[in-house]
Amino acid sequence: MDIAELIRTEVIKRGGLSQTTYQFDNPLDLAHGYFEYEGSVLDASGVAQQAFVSFGGAAAAVHSTVGDLTHFLEELFASEHLVSASSRAHMMDEAVPVTPVTASGRALMAFCPCTDGADGRSYAGYGHGGHLPGYWALAVYYPSKELAVAMMINRDSVDGTPIDRSSLDQAALAVFEAIP
Repeated sequence: MDIAELIRTEVIKRGGLSQTTYQFDNPLDLAHGYFEYEGSVLDASGVAQQAFVSFGGAAAAVHSTVGDLTHFLEELFASEHLVSASSRAHMMDEAVPVTPVTASGRALMAFCPCTDGADGRSYAGYGHGGHLPGYWALAVYYPSKELAVAMMINRDSVDGTPIDRSSLDQAALAVFEAIP
């Protein structure tokens, strides 16, 4: 089956993601996303979705909410509705540590705080982040606390100060550290 049908049936439907769509057209309820360019603030929600898909690949056609991202994390890490326990363990073993230029391993990024494990790496959280002009998203699951953290922001910068993934990484870490 094609990627759209695969994502709709095997992830969205199977995962019970009622506020998530996979579509190449802009959803009617697409939040405005703002980015600054040469001193002007532009609204990315008016840009045809196909423009984002052309450089963001298949992921750029996924539209969701913070609630559904949180639910997705719980389904992915605390059940076997989406992947088996052995597949999840393999994904976590192959997760790539988050750095400013991280590529993802088996679809997961590894998030700190880190401790020194026997193999020299032990990560507290696993998830993924994403960015399109005017939009940022981050979804991280911390298994030791059974904590799912999802966040989205609809700005690339504020008054010339860029918002980047490290901003969201630090916010997720603050939530992790605030939960006993």
